Amino acid sequence: SVAATETVSYSCNFQNNWSGENHPRNYPSFAHWSPPVMTTHSDGYTMWREGGMATEGVEIVAENGWT
Repeated sequence: SVAATETVSYSCNFQNNWSGENHPRNYPSFAHWSPPVMTTHSDGYTMWREGGMATEGVEIVAENGWT
């Protein structure tokens, strides 16, 4: 854990290999990526639960790419 008064930097490299050529079946005609988001959290935080339902916001991003 890092004290709130300390500065920490992170970086993330995303390489997109998802394309109609690589995934010819069911590749959507409107395929795109939403803007990436990074966050940090404590050990006690759970973003996803197996078998759980997505929030309305997550569903909108997943189905339409809107943010």
